[in-house]
Amino acid sequence: MTLHPAVNRISSQQRPAWMKYHKETRQLMKSNEKSCVHRLRANIEEHLPQLESADVDAEEADPRANIGRT
Repeated sequence: MTLHPAVNRISSQQRPAWMKYHKETRQLMKSNEKSCVHRLRANIEEHLPQLESADVDAEEADPRANIGRT
């Protein structure tokens, strides 16, 4: 008895279209990841001076924060 082609879930005629779709989807996801990383980095660089000054202010306000630091 032979197996029906649908057992493989995709026919040989459908495979090229699926591979094209899958490749485009992966490329789009990678592109989105890169743009998210670039936006995050730009946001951090933009706010870094404020974050650093807030960290210094917090250390100056609480002398216990410097315990154990050299």
